[in-house]
Order: sequence, then structure tokens, then C-alpha cells
Amino acid sequence: SVRWLAGCSIQTPAKCASLVAPWLVLSMFLLAALIRRDAHYQTVAMLAGEDSYGEMTKVLQGVRAVEVVAVPAPSSPPALEVRDLAFAYGASATPIVEDLNLSLPAGDHLAVVGPSGIGKSSLAALLAGVLVPDHGSVTIDSVALHQREDRCQLVTMVPQETYVFAGSLRENLRYLRPSATDAEVLAAAEAVGLERVLERLGGLEAEIDLAKSALSAGERQLVTLVRAHLAASPIVVLDEATCYLDPAAEERAERAFMASGSTLVVVAHRMSATLRAKRVLVMDGEGVDVGSHDELLRRNALYSDFHAMWSPTGTG
Repeated sequence: SVRWLAGCSIQTPAKCASLVAPWLVLSMFLLAALIRRDAHYQTVAMLAGEDSYGEMTKVLQGVRAVEVVAVPAPSSPPALEVRDLAFAYGASATPIVEDLNLSLPAGDHLAVVGPSGIGKSSLAALLAGVLVPDHGSVTIDSVALHQREDRCQLVTMVPQETYVFAGSLRENLRYLRPSATDAEVLAAAEAVGLERVLERLGGLEAEIDLAKSALSAGERQLVTLVRAHLAASPIVVLDEATCYLDPAAEERAERAFMASGSTLVVVAHRMSATLRAKRVLVMDGEGVDVGSHDELLRRNALYSDFHAMWSPTGTG
């Protein structure tokens, strides 16, 4: 199962139940599942709260589950291969992507940009194996990612809305890797940029009190990003996961993942993210265009307009 909210495993949906909060995200995937009928049941259910899990089970009766395949772990750092990928929310809906072909070798860095509501998050979920394509495939070693039994170990996806639970800061940071030592946790925190929060709260033993809102939205994102960094998955998908950080903090967190050697897919909140990426994928509602920053500036009017409107000193 894929790591979702930088801390959820589809294999333990009841445990994942406490990951609720972003009901807007839940509603989006629930609606998609009910419309398409072939969405992955557990992908939707894992976003539910524990009290709602049974109710969702009834609501989603009849949604076809995806067959999971046990396959050998990749012998080398995995590469993602996207072939003829197509996806739409319903037979009559305009496809979000259609006939997309893309290779993401190990260690690649792709930024995804486009107007709001164009389908960037859905594409990110497809590349992470969370959504099931209508046609085509996203594969590792010729096996569809959404069917791989080991995708929890291969992919960590971090969405915009974060999950932080009541408990110690150490427990929150080690959620995906309980065996991590304090030294490893602190190293990840320093790499991503959480050290000031650690100092303010009093260290790893600090208790997170959700009722008192001890963490700002940006600090919650940093906690989730440290958790994902500590997990050290070979593929990391950040879906506007740094949108509440200032530009400098965003760059520091993103560079921490770049330095780890992971394949990195970033749904960009600021256009500055495109300057760090090896390639950029532009979505405009008519199709996609993939190329380097310089190539897209020359040939893609939408991308050129985005950069013309973007202020490096502003929020983007």
C-alpha cells in the first residue's frame, strides 16, 4: 500500500482511520470512487476516521477492489514508466490526462504546474499509484504501481493537508519508521528545517496538544515532511506539501529530498520550484507538455506567462 498523508498504510485501514481532518480531500476521492466504480476501495477508505470506517464500508459496497500482486523488490533504484496514461472522473468527463508517456528514472526531479483545478493532484495520485488509470499504466519493472504489494515501501506521497496526531513529537516524526534512532530523527529534522520548532517546543519529548493548536500550518507541514524524509522511500510525491512554508523554507525542505537521491515529483505551489527541477510538466486542460525550464519558456505560452506573472520575492 502507498504511504499517504506521509503516514498511512492501506494495509491497516482501521489504524489509518485516525488520519482524518481533511474531509475535503476525503470527499474528493470518495466522489471519484462512486462515479468511476473502479477506484481502489482501500485507497478511499484509508482516509476515513475510525468512527466512519464502517459507514464508508457500506457506502462503498460494490466498488471494485484492485488485485494486489506480490512481486520481487526492484534490484536497483526503481524507475517509473508511464505509458499511454489516461484518466477522467467519469465516462463523459474531460480527461485529466490522455495518452501521456513519460519516463522517470531513479533520482529524477519533475515539477508539475498548471492552473488551479486542472488535475495536478490527480496526476500526482496516478504517479503514486493511488488512483487507477482508465487506460495505460504507471509501472515499476513492468508491474502496475497501483497493484504492487510493496508500493508502501516504494512511494511516499505527501498532500497539502497534513496529519499530525496527539502524542510526542518523536512519535509523530517516527510514524513511518518506528525503528529510527533519535540521532536519525534529529538529522532528518535538521535537513528539512524543523530544528527551530524542536527548540521552541522543547525537543523530541514535547507533547503535541491538538486542542491548543501548538503547531502552525507550516510547522505541521514540516513535521510531515520530516516524517516522509525519515522514511527514505525511493519515490517521493509532494502535492503542494510546502504551500504554507515561506519560499526559503520550501526550498530547504525540497532540497533535502533532492539530496537524499529519491525520485521527486513536486506539484509546485511556487514557480521557483520549476527552477530546481530537472524537468517540468505543464498541464493546460488540452494536454501536457514536458521539458526543461528553458525549453518550455521558448515553446509554451502558458508556462512563459506563469513565470512572467511570478514574483520571486512574493508567494508566487
